[in-house]
Amino acid sequence: MENHLIECNKFINLQDEEAGKITKHFKQIYKFVTDSMAQKDNVFKDIFQREQLAGSYADNIKVGQPDEYDALVVLKFSDPVVEKSLKAGFVKINITNGLKKFAHYKPFVDGNGYLLQDKVLAWIRAMIYDVIKTCKNIIKIERNEYEVEKATSNGPAITLDIKIIRSENGATGKFSIDFVSALAFDFKEQFFADFKPQFLVSKYWNAIAKPNKDKQLNNPDWICSYADLEREYLKDTQNMKQLIRLFKKIRDKENLANFKSYYIKLIFLHQRRNKEKQNNYWKQSLSVLFLEMFDIILDHLKRCELVSFWHKKYNLFSGLNQKQIEDIYNKLKKIRDKIHTNMDNGKPEFIRSVILTPTELESLPPKVAVSRANNSHENTICKPTFLLPLNKTTTKEQFVLKIHKQRSKMSDFDSKYQIIDSVTPINVALSGRYKKSFGYYTIRERLPVILTQIQDYLSKEKDTIANGNEQTKNDIKTIQAKLSKLKYELQTDKVMDKFDGVDTDRLQWNEFLSTLNDDNNSYFKTTWLFAECYMYRKLKSFFEDSQTLKDFDYFRHQKTKALTSSFSSMSLVIKHVDDFQSKEIKTQEQLEEFFTRLLKLNLWGNRCDLSISAGREVKQIGNPFLQIDSLNSFVLVDRCKDIWNCVSAGRNNKTIDFILDNAGYELFTDLVLARFLLDNQFTTKIRFHIKAIPWFISDVNVFDFNWTIKTMSEYEDVHLSSFGGKLQEYSNCGKIELLKDEYFWTGPYEFYRMKEIDANLYDALSTADLLIFKGDLNYRKLLGDFNWPFDSTFETVLRGFRPTNLCALRTVKADIVCEVDISLTNELSKNDPMWMETGQYGVINFISKAT
Repeated sequence: MENHLIECNKFINLQDEEAGKITKHFKQIYKFVTDSMAQKDNVFKDIFQREQLAGSYADNIKVGQPDEYDALVVLKFSDPVVEKSLKAGFVKINITNGLKKFAHYKPFVDGNGYLLQDKVLAWIRAMIYDVIKTCKNIIKIERNEYEVEKATSNGPAITLDIKIIRSENGATGKFSIDFVSALAFDFKEQFFADFKPQFLVSKYWNAIAKPNKDKQLNNPDWICSYADLEREYLKDTQNMKQLIRLFKKIRDKENLANFKSYYIKLIFLHQRRNKEKQNNYWKQSLSVLFLEMFDIILDHLKRCELVSFWHKKYNLFSGLNQKQIEDIYNKLKKIRDKIHTNMDNGKPEFIRSVILTPTELESLPPKVAVSRANNSHENTICKPTFLLPLNKTTTKEQFVLKIHKQRSKMSDFDSKYQIIDSVTPINVALSGRYKKSFGYYTIRERLPVILTQIQDYLSKEKDTIANGNEQTKNDIKTIQAKLSKLKYELQTDKVMDKFDGVDTDRLQWNEFLSTLNDDNNSYFKTTWLFAECYMYRKLKSFFEDSQTLKDFDYFRHQKTKALTSSFSSMSLVIKHVDDFQSKEIKTQEQLEEFFTRLLKLNLWGNRCDLSISAGREVKQIGNPFLQIDSLNSFVLVDRCKDIWNCVSAGRNNKTIDFILDNAGYELFTDLVLARFLLDNQFTTKIRFHIKAIPWFISDVNVFDFNWTIKTMSEYEDVHLSSFGGKLQEYSNCGKIELLKDEYFWTGPYEFYRMKEIDANLYDALSTADLLIFKGDLNYRKLLGDFNWPFDSTFETVLRGFRPTNLCALRTVKADIVCEVDISLTNELSKNDPMWMETGQYGVINFISKAT
């Protein structure tokens, strides 16, 4: 790996000559702006102390060419007295004594003489804007000319976006300057940090005018910055700086904007201090340090803790919510796992695809370039190639162990709650009790994030939801408290308590809960399916028990966005369908081919699952029809031919049922398939089974279904509006029927128990000619959330559940599957150990009605 990391350096390190040219222009504009401010304002002229370069460029850890500069505008007020703020990492500056001498300080202080950072920031901002306005956005300095394309303000910075129009040194392009208001203090005289570096020679630390998120007015709290001291602390550690650049490059490539550059630098500063007595630590190879630092970064993210280098009570991750930290952790952990896997498989060159963009990869010499087609890290779909020898003797336990060998080590939590450091054994139920399982990860990591997101949403939208109703505000407050309690119980493996009330499904849930024994009745110990379904049902009960929010769908805002963000792709799909339907004569072969394409379009629509993405936006982009053929090799089980034979055999009075999964784009693909079946007389009735309550974030309920059809019929695009109108016609005449209030779908039971638990539903399904089960949760219930051998037959895993002909369309997002040859799963694990958790692969299973 060492040589590959070194090879990546040319895309990361600054090119001194070019960097110098751009930096010269930055310095000229920097001086021009501060000089102009001094000419315009005598107060500024009096207190302006100096210009000071800060940020990545000053630290020499900038990635690539300099295109942005941090420019401190350092001010000095007379006789400042610095005091510790109640907020960790902040100080207050009292200039009462200076105010006695300089009355012009008065606009910047409060009644107690404290310097208000928001007043200073607003003053500096107004002056900079005035300078740009005066020169009409064109700055001319000697034989150089620049255009200020934009001037904006964000946080502590006033940003100027600069375009070089004419340059005497030949430089071209654009760059930006962030002007930041700061005060400077001698750290040997006034210093309030918990760590005082006696060995450093740098003189100053800074107090920065950084506004709070709520943009508090009359704010006396200035955030402490120790850029000069940190810069000196980075000296003589070339490997350390190079590693910081590498991780910043990965951050930029993965668009992890919330993982700030300073966070990366801070993690390395902590490691520098931790290894202070190990003189040769930073002289180790880049590859050794890279892998070690990757694990350290993940550890900080997992603990949601990044303590300031200077203030031990200041956690910098407090500026991020849990979802943001979760997003960063999941992306980086997936990358880390793939690096280790490729190293194990003798492919150290994979590291290039982690660091470099596709364009940069293509610019490498042919002998070392990494094929994009085999780059499993890229977020594109490409045909998998199985180059390694098959090993049909590999057991499922060995295979799954290989998949999860990079899972984190046993923690105090695991010991406390008796988590088993193992994969899920063969022929037992999936459960969070097994450390190396996706069930454990879901209960430990994903579900708490989902609850937190609901809390964040309710807090943010409280006034909108309440619409002036005080009782609704009280209801939200009560629900928030219940959410916190539920999250605590989930994270501490508490017993799943029974529901209050006598609603039919609550009684059914309570009857089920009473059957669980003491070793099987808490979140991590029970079957994963039960625990996850229970959480969503418990969540709904909080709203049902309120006075004003009984019918409120707390996931609706996410589901509606999932549809509208995919409109352009949906229109392209409908155009393909309309073109096919416009043919006057369609042969049986043409109908079969198009049906198969629609079936696979429907399969891949199942990727758009908000519960798997923990609520993050998912949408379909591009033309899905053009992607279908390229995805065929990702279909691990393909029973399209059997389904076609079932559908096309005898068209008289046929009924087909969809057991739906996700709203949004996936529901759209369900409706496309349904309309095709009706338009071509393969069926006379389509019945849609939906969820009775908000479920797994994105599952379809009655509102989602009706809203989707109505929204499409009213949309400006002619293809979508016509499609929606036709669906409405079918619904009005009874050819499309919506079946609601079927609580079995949101209960805890596996489908093989349906005949016993809900005989009426089982009998109703038996009247259909084909059942189409959609998605991962329905698939898990079909298999009973049971760890069958991967090559088990569909008939075996259904355990007698065969009310009629049935098929399952599912992208793989949980670690169970059937009818897949073990040799194939073995090869998949070698290419991507986490392949069962990504939704990248799909299965289309089918079984005919028992005779």
